[in-house]
Amino acid sequence: MEKNDFLENILSRKQGKYYDIAVMYSGGKDSSFLLYLLKEVYKLRVIACFVDNGFENNCVWENLENFTKKMDVPLKIIKTQKDDFNKTFNTLIVNYELFKREKTNHICFICNNFLWANVVKFAGENDIPYVASGLSLMQLSRAVVISLLELVAVQLMMVELECCRPLGLEC
Repeated sequence: MEKNDFLENILSRKQGKYYDIAVMYSGGKDSSFLLYLLKEVYKLRVIACFVDNGFENNCVWENLENFTKKMDVPLKIIKTQKDDFNKTFNTLIVNYELFKREKTNHICFICNNFLWANVVKFAGENDIPYVASGLSLMQLSRAVVISLLELVAVQLMMVELECCRPLGLEC
């Protein structure tokens, strides 16, 4: 498989302390292929990140662990507050008319952004410069603006923390 020059140029700009990229990992075919591509083709130090929202089927866990072990890629399980997801999903269902979007499953759209935000936060806290997702082009086109805003917010928060620490200030 051949590298994409544009992507290679972006990925070669920064390296993390231990990992170069965090992959939003679901155990499905898209994110599994993305793990393979980034580790084997682009030769990046990859960590797979699974956000446990408390609603996954038990068979998911086996897929997650089997493939990451086979690929020799560490797996980070990011635990969330299940109550937060329960309240959010309940609100999205009960107040469907408020949140519906034309031609979009609003629950999946909003949930995916929660998952993305959790992985971006983990990456920021662990000096991982990039986050990748196996989203389809359709999913990505809908999520990219919100995701970019989240990334900018995390980066601004990181800059704020870096400015406060040397001064001994609590942020």
